[in-house]
Amino acid sequence: MTKQRAEVEPAVLPAFPFQLADAYLYEATVARVEDPAAKMGDKPTLEIRRASISIQEEDLILVVVIGAKVGIVYRDGHRLEIDCAAAGHFRSQDPIKEPEGREFADHSALVLIYPYLRASVGELGRMTGIEVPVLPTLDVAGTLAALRDAGTRRPSRGRRKSARQAEAEATL
Repeated sequence: MTKQRAEVEPAVLPAFPFQLADAYLYEATVARVEDPAAKMGDKPTLEIRRASISIQEEDLILVVVIGAKVGIVYRDGHRLEIDCAAAGHFRSQDPIKEPEGREFADHSALVLIYPYLRASVGELGRMTGIEVPVLPTLDVAGTLAALRDAGTRRPSRGRRKSARQAEAEATL
């Protein structure tokens, strides 16, 4: 005798106003820099930033550029600096309102473009012949929660510093 299966309702997928249409390395500079304070064994540095947002109303496109700056000591007194940016082009079915575009850029776009930025830094490091640590994966849930919380209140200077430190630790 077979057991009757329960009816399962089909999943309803969320509808997003923007769809990623293209992502690519936007710009990059790689430099070997003399730094007398640099010592072998120093930890690599990582800074991630949103570089720009552009709304192309006539084409219904939102362009978001995020960047990363990585510093690696490869010899006493010498650092490798990789500074690059990745761009994401997002298409919309409807006209893009500036607040909606900025909110998307501050939250979802970062999560969607970051893997391209991460891959670009890795490839640039490989081409230098200097071992560059792989950028960490992004804690999507934690990053979105931190961004959401940051948007709801303006923290004090001490809490802003703590939030920046927590965000840096979450991405390393």
